[in-house]
Amino acid sequence: METMGPSSKSKNNILSQIQNLHSEDLPYLERDLCFAEKVSLAFLLFGNTKANNLFALQKLLALYMNQNLVSDILFNFTRENKKNWRFCLIEALAIIKAHKVLRKLGVSKYEYEITFLPYRPETSLSIHPVLKALYFVCENLSQSETQALLCEVRRQIPGNNFNFSDSSFLEIFLLDWMTSSIIEIGEWPDDNSGSKKPNMKIITNFLKVYGKDTLKDILESACKYVSEKNERKEDARLVNDLRNLSIQSQYCVPTAESSSSYQSGTEIDYAEHDIYKLERGNAGFALIINQYEFYEEKDPNLRNLLPESPFKNREGTMKDRDALKETFEKFGYISQAKNNLTHNEILAIIRDYVKKSIIFDSLIICILSHGLEGVVYGSNSIPVKINDIEEILASSKELYKKPKVLIIQACQGTQMQEADTLECDSPMEYLKAIGLIKNESIKNYSKEIKANKLFLGDILTVISTVPGYASFRDKGTGSWFIQSLCKKINNFGHRKHFQDIVTGVINEVSGMKSKQNLCMVPQQRSTLTKSLWLPKI
Repeated sequence: METMGPSSKSKNNILSQIQNLHSEDLPYLERDLCFAEKVSLAFLLFGNTKANNLFALQKLLALYMNQNLVSDILFNFTRENKKNWRFCLIEALAIIKAHKVLRKLGVSKYEYEITFLPYRPETSLSIHPVLKALYFVCENLSQSETQALLCEVRRQIPGNNFNFSDSSFLEIFLLDWMTSSIIEIGEWPDDNSGSKKPNMKIITNFLKVYGKDTLKDILESACKYVSEKNERKEDARLVNDLRNLSIQSQYCVPTAESSSSYQSGTEIDYAEHDIYKLERGNAGFALIINQYEFYEEKDPNLRNLLPESPFKNREGTMKDRDALKETFEKFGYISQAKNNLTHNEILAIIRDYVKKSIIFDSLIICILSHGLEGVVYGSNSIPVKINDIEEILASSKELYKKPKVLIIQACQGTQMQEADTLECDSPMEYLKAIGLIKNESIKNYSKEIKANKLFLGDILTVISTVPGYASFRDKGTGSWFIQSLCKKINNFGHRKHFQDIVTGVINEVSGMKSKQNLCMVPQQRSTLTKSLWLPKI
């Protein structure tokens, strides 16, 4: 069984190494840092408030004039952050790739990469997200582009007379701009930086003009994340008061429209510890794997897993993809759609998003494809076991005790035929006889269930149909299941437990019929240990 994240031994090692780090050791470690590394460290560690900006700026300018001076940047950081300095320092060292220093601390490259994800600009544990994004900007601008940015700021802010000219160290200029309020990184999380909302307009406009769209998106995404965090903090007192009441008060008292699952006036008996923490802006990713086109895998070792007849394109699936993306974004999720992935790419991207979810509250994965009992198909017509996907989620350290939702729109058998404009997501559309499966390799593959090995935790799996049966999709409007699910989430999102919403979907879809009087029944299975409520809109 493949596991995700660091082993328990690795995780315990890095934590113990961090705890064993003492402030008296830092001057010796700092000797192994070059000036450029000290600049980047000072920027990441002291960039959070104007007072710290000025302190770091003065230190760096003095060191620039005489780089033989003994520096005490790291030691001073411990005095400013008495509680959390160790974790912040290790993350900052990982971000700037200070491999030599980290090795001296007894932390391997694998350990700090898997713990802090330093090379992913969209994830940050202790370092201010906007500072991390700005560091990536500094690292990825050429010398000429950096000089152009400096000229642009001087043009727009003519009164800024900063007496420094070496464009090799953009972070030093950024510290000055933050001190002068030319840019604002926003408050994070309780550092009273002066401005609750980031203001990076002068930099993002420059990046747009110079075609640096990726860097612009990274910086804007970090700013948005910080802004949403601060908006939630404004309501923290009210939220805490509501949490002392019933869950009805916390997530709104059900209206007549949403009260079908509850008795009128009945208080729902949930304590706070019975509810997953799921905040808007920190909800996490909604990964949508959308399979439209299919081809036959050429690897001779896999051809026994191919269906005997090529798959048709899944017309109407774009409607489902767009509906899911729009629905989950409404509740604060970062919706990302990936189209036409092979069987290996499906598993790889799920692992990737699991790793990226370390700082988020949950993860939603939606797969829209052809399928057979227990499997979904890659674009190369090779099946992926649903159990394998669940196992990746269950064994992930990044999502330990966090809710994981797996939504699958795919057939789970062949016991239905096409109907007019309806298409069946079955991989056996060539069959005319109900229930016949000629390819025994596929049948045996899909039937392998690792029941004794699977230790699912905090997972809700929702599939469009029960085992053995097909799932219907309309070419023009999308699938019955996904369209019903999106409609009900939009209507009842934060007002009903997610499993109650799914139950409503099962009820609605099971009552639908095609012109040929065919029907389908979705299914759900859950190992959620708490109540799952989507964030309030």
